Amino acid sequence: MTQKLSIFLLLCTLCLDLQGKPEVPLQAQWNESPLLLREYLLAVSDSLPDQATQVTEKIFLARQAELGTITLQPYYGTKIGQDLSDLLKFQAMHLVDFINAAKKDDAKKMESELAILKQNASAISCLISKVNPYISFGKMQDMLSKYLDLVSAMVADRLKMKWQEDIENYAKVRSHYNELTSLLSEAITNAFPPKEEPKAKSSV
Repeated sequence: MTQKLSIFLLLCTLCLDLQGKPEVPLQAQWNESPLLLREYLLAVSDSLPDQATQVTEKIFLARQAELGTITLQPYYGTKIGQDLSDLLKFQAMHLVDFINAAKKDDAKKMESELAILKQNASAISCLISKVNPYISFGKMQDMLSKYLDLVSAMVADRLKMKWQEDIENYAKVRSHYNELTSLLSEAITNAFPPKEEPKAKSSV
């Protein structure tokens, strides 16, 4: 596939994303994150034109900024939802910085960004575990920390053109993130079980 065709297909996909999507379950919304991060990594690693890279970055950051309000605001109010959105956007911004540092082979910057990401993961874990008793700080922190480690490995292999390892690591990232969002979705369902519809009275 030529670079021009790759750019065209990427921009078509991203333009559809910008048009918005119908409402989907909480877990499906969260599971977009690894895909959008992957699209940004591909744009950077394949040295696509600045326009394509900027569009992927814009969509990734925008989606992350929405997740807090989608996830927590309906249950815990505007402030908690916004707090989570701020933390998730901060995480996305530093994932972008981490990828850019890796592209430049700046090991010191990569180490610094990963440390920032791990610290922010602790803040996310603290917020979620405080408002929801069905998910512990330790469990959430472990899940997020492992996610960041898997992302780090994926980025490294992609930029080193280790194609098989790159594909395998991306599969691991998606699988682990799905486990994380399943855990989060289950915790929210347990805290706010769906109300049963009242049974219709028999006319007999």
